[in-house]
Amino acid sequence: MVGSPFQTPETLAEDLKFIETFRPAMCGIGPFIPQKDTPFGDRPAGTAEHCQTALYQTYVRYSGIAGSIAEDTSRHLLFRRPIKRARSN
Repeated sequence: MVGSPFQTPETLAEDLKFIETFRPAMCGIGPFIPQKDTPFGDRPAGTAEHCQTALYQTYVRYSGIAGSIAEDTSRHLLFRRPIKRARSN
């Protein structure tokens, strides 16, 4: 779950390292979605950008195409501002 309350770049990096070490046959990564009748119902939802970053990092780590990604890279990619793309008409 990406973007859950109290998640930090370090805890997300630990989760991604666990996936890399455990090497499951299948893994799901998705955003935190608050539900109003829970203690975290008033918290913001995870974002698509954060999920894309986590999916990319998992792919890179798990596939072995680029080795491990350092925590500082994780911190930069996870909490950067989304890139504004120009619209084409």
